[in-house]
Amino acid sequence: FEGWIASDPITDRKSTFIAFATKADSEEEAFTKLDLLRTDNKIARANHLMIAWRIKGENGVSFQDCDDDGETAAGGRMLHLLTVMDAWNVIVAVGRWFGGVHIGPDRFKHINSTTREVIVKGNFATPATGGGLTNNSSKKKK
Repeated sequence: FEGWIASDPITDRKSTFIAFATKADSEEEAFTKLDLLRTDNKIARANHLMIAWRIKGENGVSFQDCDDDGETAAGGRMLHLLTVMDAWNVIVAVGRWFGGVHIGPDRFKHINSTTREVIVKGNFATPATGGGLTNNSSKKKK
């Protein structure tokens, strides 16, 4: 997928999750790249393709939004993670290929971890920002 960075796949009870991220400097660019990603046969066969994006535009105008694609609340959680990690000018798409077994809230763990991986892998944010991955060694000793 040209221009896209992919996470390692996570498979749990026959469902597979893979996140993809790419740089985008405008909503138009983000959707053009997303349309190209969707032309891939494997992506097109995903049961859900949840997306979230955050873009800093000209004159301090910023855009951010998400789409669950039928996986209730998933897009909002992805957008929250992008916000916590302070990731900008990026669109993330997480594909879920459903294997027939419902996995309940564990799906959010997989959506979050693949999203986090692809954001860090693409240098859209640093691993130390957000999600409890901070180093607590700076606390003062009593």
